[in-house]
Amino acid sequence: MTGAERERQWRGLRQERGPTTAEADGSSRELIKAQHEIERLRAQLAAATKAAPPATAALLRVKIENDELRKLLAASRKAEPEQIADLRRDIERLQAEHTRRDAASKVTEAARERVANDPRIAQLQKANNELRKEIAAMRTHFDKQQSQKQGVMSFKTVSMISKALHPDSKPSDHDRAEAFKAFSGWKADRNAAER
Repeated sequence: MTGAERERQWRGLRQERGPTTAEADGSSRELIKAQHEIERLRAQLAAATKAAPPATAALLRVKIENDELRKLLAASRKAEPEQIADLRRDIERLQAEHTRRDAASKVTEAARERVANDPRIAQLQKANNELRKEIAAMRTHFDKQQSQKQGVMSFKTVSMISKALHPDSKPSDHDRAEAFKAFSGWKADRNAAER
């Protein structure tokens, strides 16, 4: 006889005998009623499970998912105050940064307006542009003078020849031809200057 069969037999005997003197007590009666209710509910659950097992499995999965979602919701609610405080600090920092940038842009706009409206600054800018043009013209003249001097080669010509002659470089036929043309041109200019 198995343990489950012994238990059923023992319960059957107890129900036939009725409550003992210890069970006649009020708390014992409540305990017995609760046990009978548990047995009745177990029987109903077993009958319902046999009647529709797929639905019970689906309901069990849904219940597990609901429990997990409730746990996540509770955890997120615990974390919400900390996250809200962090977000408020970020908002305050960004507002301060925006205010600082806004003030800086207003200062630069005011400075631009002063510059645009000041005739002295306009004169200085005009003089600066004229000086730049003069410097560019002087540089061009200096470069011409340097190239006309005997034996002085332009930087561009020297670079092309160096690139074509360097042992680590493997110039193309086009690069070699350009270097030779630059060298021939320099030599012709030098010979013309000597005459």
